[in-house]
Amino acid sequence: MDSPAIVESVLHTVERITARTGTSFDRFVERFEIAVPPRRIGNLDTAAEEGDRAAEYIDAATPSSFRVFSTPRAVSWLFGNAGIAGLVVAADARALLYAPMRLAAYDHGDREATIAVERPSDGFNSLERPETIAIGRQLDAKLADLLDALGVPAAAELLRASPHNGHSTP
Repeated sequence: MDSPAIVESVLHTVERITARTGTSFDRFVERFEIAVPPRRIGNLDTAAEEGDRAAEYIDAATPSSFRVFSTPRAVSWLFGNAGIAGLVVAADARALLYAPMRLAAYDHGDREATIAVERPSDGFNSLERPETIAIGRQLDAKLADLLDALGVPAAAELLRASPHNGHSTP
């Protein structure tokens, strides 16, 4: 006999961070795709099985420790670290809602790129599990490092205390 269906609704807030990059749109896209190469490597099943080894491989194989999971469409990327994604999905399959991360880059018509990204920990915190919360904070720091390396002044905003993510600036 089938058990009755259970539906849960969780309301959570996600903070979107927007920053002018101080560089041209074309140059930002070029720099982002050097730091986060637009190639597929591995899959989440393999990453979950290999755990830390997959994360270490990606860290060593890329300048930023991230890889794009799919070919970029226009100026929006789905990206992340397959090793970390495997760990968080192993902890809670609902984490697939927040991994991979998304980043959009756009031009306001003045030829300067602007980016928009959601704070990773806000989504992972909504799962209310210590493992996903810790990984969300780790991704906040990794994303801040990536943006800092790209010259985008958003790292402090990603790491600042948020009423939504419950963590404070390290």
